[in-house]
Amino acid sequence: MAAPENQLKQALLAGDVQIGIWLGFGAPAGAELPAGCGFDWCRGAGAHSPTDP
Repeated sequence: MAAPENQLKQALLAGDVQIGIWLGFGAPAGAELPAGCGFDWCRGAGAHSPTDP
């Protein structure tokens, strides 16, 4: 099976502006909401968020 195309990487190589958001929520809904709002990328970070192992 071939690896999927990395659309973000391709857009950046083409010089297209990509708009994203840095997430730090402690619940899955915190990622689902911005993912459906049209951002090109979402970066999840747990080091400084209210997540629990």
